[in-house]
Amino acid sequence: MNVTSAFNRGCGGSLSSEAAQVYDSFMGNMLQKYENLSGWLSETVDSVKKAHNNFMSSKMWEFSNRIGRQGHYVGRFEIGYLSEVQFQQQATGFMRNYILANPTMMALYETEQISGYDGDFSDMCSGIGHGNYYYDKAMDGIVTQNENDEYFYRTYHTSLDEGTHLSPRERFDIQRTWRASDIHIKNLFDPSNIAGGNVLTLEEVEERRKEQEAESN
Repeated sequence: MNVTSAFNRGCGGSLSSEAAQVYDSFMGNMLQKYENLSGWLSETVDSVKKAHNNFMSSKMWEFSNRIGRQGHYVGRFEIGYLSEVQFQQQATGFMRNYILANPTMMALYETEQISGYDGDFSDMCSGIGHGNYYYDKAMDGIVTQNENDEYFYRTYHTSLDEGTHLSPRERFDIQRTWRASDIHIKNLFDPSNIAGGNVLTLEEVEERRKEQEAESN
């Protein structure tokens, strides 16, 4: 990865602070190997070093997080808040999985009433509610209220997590995104339709199936 590539990834929200530190260490070790060069090669290394230091000082990977908190954009490898339906429809990476982990969304996907990003999401995002890996990650430690007005929280953990948990901010942003999705669904907008379609009725689903069967015969 060169400095330009890292800059682009940072702008796209692909680098967390931890990943940026790893990259900084990698670049530092690599540049150290070329410290004894002379002439134009030395000038080139100095130029790369300066560009790298500027990139690290800019903290551009935090830019997408600030945008994400406004609900407009979240990078492929980031978790944040997406508000309007068009921003959810444009979701990529992790956020696709967390949007579909919303039980309301997954129930509609299983009845083929929503697109579900044309099936382009993780296989581990499967099932409604508990048991769906991404639902459990999002609900881990969240305080909820049951039908008896009692408050409780559950801790979800699998061997895939290796003791890692989402941060409170990440879980909060997922919950906000789910609430926004529920509103869009009530208005019959499909938050998972890349082309900007609507939620289908069961009658429309059945009609579509008949059309597909007729075309295949």
